[in-house]
Amino acid sequence: MNDKLFSMICEDKMEQYLYHAKGKNIWIYGAGHGGKILLDVLTEHSVAVAGFVDRRADEIQNKEGYQVVSISDVCKEQDYLL
Repeated sequence: MNDKLFSMICEDKMEQYLYHAKGKNIWIYGAGHGGKILLDVLTEHSVAVAGFVDRRADEIQNKEGYQVVSISDVCKEQDYLL
C-alpha cells in the first residue's frame, strides 16, 4: 500500500478512532513508517498522541519526539491503541 492511500484510509477512519478513544490516551502501534504517517494524520486533526508502542521499544525509545514503550506498558482501561 502506498503512503497516500494509507493516509487517506487513516483520514476516513478518524471519526471512528476518536469515538473509540474518547477519554483515553492515544498510542500508535508501530514506530515505523506507517506509524509516522498515522502520527501526521492525527497531528493534522489536532489529536494528542501519548506516544508509540513497539516491540523494539528498548532499541527505539524515541520517535518524532514521542516516547516509545512496549505493549506491557499500556493500560487497557486508560489507553487506546491505533
